[in-house]
Amino acid sequence: MPYTKDQLERGKSLFYNNFREKIRAEYLNRLSGSAENDFRTTENVLLSYERIGEPLEGIETINFDEEQVVSIYENFLQSEQLELSKSKQDNNLPIYFQGDLLNNIINRDISELLTFVVSTDLPDGIEESDVVTNDDPFDKTRFLIEDGLKRKFRNLGEFYGRGLKLSDLKTITKQELDSIVDGEDL
Repeated sequence: MPYTKDQLERGKSLFYNNFREKIRAEYLNRLSGSAENDFRTTENVLLSYERIGEPLEGIETINFDEEQVVSIYENFLQSEQLELSKSKQDNNLPIYFQGDLLNNIINRDISELLTFVVSTDLPDGIEESDVVTNDDPFDKTRFLIEDGLKRKFRNLGEFYGRGLKLSDLKTITKQELDSIVDGEDL
């Protein structure tokens, strides 16, 4: 029988309580070990822990004057150790506003942008949304003309899946086909 959250909190399910207590004990042991090392890794990286019962808050918000907090953390954490879990900034960093100084800090010359190339002139008789192939009888490759680009059908399923038929195909020379800029495959 499923339990409500309130029933689980009051101990109605032995399995749930044992499961929760095991996870809580593992967490508190890890927290205690980190507290002994000033909440730092060997590389001096500050470790952060969530507060039990308050998942959106960190342990730095714990108040040892609260009875519920003491009952959870008393054997694993001391109030003096709690101060070590907080990060502190001793110096104020400058605030940068628009201007030459900010432009020296942030390089605003963006050069990695992609240039979008499309065919300016499609071959005679070819329009947007036409389906084309070349005049090689052994080449079964088909392309959709979309946004001035030729987009290749990767397989016949994609071709027929769009409701197209062989009678929809327009045949052009290989040279005309090559003059149309390639787009992404469909």
